[in-house]
Amino acid sequence: MSEENMSILSEHRTGPSGEPEVLKPELMRCHNFACDYETYDDNIKKCPMCGRNMLDGKTFRVLGGILIGLGVILAGLGGSLLFFLHDKMPKNDEGRRMLALTLFIAVLFAGLLAIAAGVRQIFTGNKNRPLIRMTLVAFSAISLIVIIVRFLF
Repeated sequence: MSEENMSILSEHRTGPSGEPEVLKPELMRCHNFACDYETYDDNIKKCPMCGRNMLDGKTFRVLGGILIGLGVILAGLGGSLLFFLHDKMPKNDEGRRMLALTLFIAVLFAGLLAIAAGVRQIFTGNKNRPLIRMTLVAFSAISLIVIIVRFLF
């Protein structure tokens, strides 16, 4: 479809030159990270490919803000645990100390990745697969460390 057919001409609003403003509908994207479906039809609420919700750029930006907030909480938690507990941990058991420090660093790293993914999502209004995958890998590493700590100690 051509660019002219995808735009909507408004007779009520005029641009700075006095000519009618051309308004484009916003691109709707599938919320599923595995799906690439995009459309300019804002009447479609569910993705025809996978059935997930279709979201506009504004909604992706709001979700990016939420992602930043959660990332700040995680990074603050991991950083504060690392800063305050680094010197207070027992020095005689090096294995437990390194495992705990690895957990704190993994939480800090996951928070920083979530902040980066949220910032990019706010600026672009689109999902970022590589950053989200890295964040999921970091959360998986944290879960694995917690499971190891739980069963070994």
